[in-house]
Amino acid sequence: MSEESGSTDRLEQVIRRLAEKTGKSTQEAQAASLGVSDTALSKYLSGDQIPRERTFVKMLTSVKIPTDEHLKYLAILKSAKAATGSEASRESGRFARVSLEDGPSRGVGRSKQGVMRRMSPMSIYVKIGVVVVCMVCGLVAWLLLPSSESGATPSAAPTLATSARCALVNAPSSPVFAEIGDLSPVKFKNSGDQVRLVPSEPRTGADGVVYQAVALPDPRDSSTGIGWMPKADLTLDPPRCAGPGKRS
Repeated sequence: MSEESGSTDRLEQVIRRLAEKTGKSTQEAQAASLGVSDTALSKYLSGDQIPRERTFVKMLTSVKIPTDEHLKYLAILKSAKAATGSEASRESGRFARVSLEDGPSRGVGRSKQGVMRRMSPMSIYVKIGVVVVCMVCGLVAWLLLPSSESGATPSAAPTLATSARCALVNAPSSPVFAEIGDLSPVKFKNSGDQVRLVPSEPRTGADGVVYQAVALPDPRDSSTGIGWMPKADLTLDPPRCAGPGKRS
């Protein structure tokens, strides 16, 4: 029998004698008399757990072990604790040696440090950044594309096919809609007003009217910055577009 095993066995024997000194016939009653739980006493007796010093002193006092003898019993407790700690240290050292010999490629005894290196904070931040960028790009695309519920007939997504950059209103009064199919316009443009065009192909609404995309910079008019006007009410990129004419 090793010295460590002997130390823990002596402690188990001492605790067993303390339980017997209570005079109780069942382990549950013995535990209650010693001031510990039935589960704790069972672990003490099996060697699976060592009581704390304060708990051990309480157990000694409960069966009226003289105070001047406590030091003798406490020495047995400390010896068992030291032996248990020594065994744990050796086991930890053996585990570390296996980790170094086998290496991470074999999947045996991998250290926590190796795992943390593979999961470095920088790599986590990079992955989070990529996800955030993708979400923002998707949101912007969703805002810029016309809604399928707006009443417009299906058509191609906005392109740079329209080369015109501005237009003049040629109707006495022309409505500007935030979305094709809206019942009410957000504003009206008058004859001679100058509007800035958004690079996009014209779209045909459910009413059969062809609409042209124009800029609506005021967020109160359109959250996307884009509006739609009847193309027939606009003269696209006229020679005097950069000259006289009221800005939109």
